Amino acid sequence: VVATAGAPAGVVIKNTSGTLKGVSLYNNTTVPVFLKVYNISAAGVSTAVAPKYTIGVPPGAWRDVSIQDGAAFTTAMAYLITGSISTVGTTAVNIDDLHGIITFL
Repeated sequence: VVATAGAPAGVVIKNTSGTLKGVSLYNNTTVPVFLKVYNISAAGVSTAVAPKYTIGVPPGAWRDVSIQDGAAFTTAMAYLITGSISTVGTTAVNIDDLHGIITFL
């Protein structure tokens, strides 16, 4: 996972159903940044679709989230990185504001 500059766009994790096992993320900024994970293909990610998970990462910190039994995604898995916690928020971020690893099956 690496943030790109400009308006957030959906990024595919897996184009089919799967299981999210966890994330390990680092926020390289002085403000909170959010990873939003969707149960939809990357092309379907928009402000009209609510994320299944929103994971906030504090400024200048790591955030590790482990999902012991995994979280089922029945359609697909996609994410976007934004500066807004709002369900429909898509505040732009800069390149390398957030980076890390998403673990899935």
